[in-house]
Amino acid sequence: MKMINFLAAAAGVLCAVSLQAQEGRPEHRGFPEPVSDSVWVVNHTQEMVEKYNLTPEQESQVRELNLQYADKLNFKGMRHERGEGKDIRSMSEEERMAFFQQMQERMGEMQEKMQQMREARKVYEEALEGILDKDQFKAYRKDRRRQEGEMQRRMQHRMGGRPGGMGPGGFGGPGGFGPDDF
Repeated sequence: MKMINFLAAAAGVLCAVSLQAQEGRPEHRGFPEPVSDSVWVVNHTQEMVEKYNLTPEQESQVRELNLQYADKLNFKGMRHERGEGKDIRSMSEEERMAFFQQMQERMGEMQEKMQQMREARKVYEEALEGILDKDQFKAYRKDRRRQEGEMQRRMQHRMGGRPGGMGPGGFGGPGGFGPDDF
């Protein structure tokens, strides 16, 4: 249920970014800039060394694990290019329909990418559990649950505080919106 809410909220953010892509406005307000895999590995490994007091041997193993999974866990591929900046309310019916079709296609791509990331995260965490001691891994899992909760709250806030976001039907689902709403 949490993942459905997260995906719905993520779709809403994607749509909101599209709707706000106007001249002079930041394209990805509130989102960190994507980083290269090598920068992600260095930053993520260093953060783990400091948070969980890793030994030099653990640091080396975690760095190797992070190198192996950087392209699967780094969120760099989920950004959206700025459109021509046309306000959806000024689009013709055909343009609106095409816009919403494109957004639904991007939603499908995003859901697929999120599923791949969840699967990679599971394998990554199984390997990490073999590297960290019991207390370190317990602290890591606690931090991950907290981060996931914070992300879900931020996504809900960006969606106007509506739990569940746009609903299971995507843009036109219960609680959602569609091309006729503009």
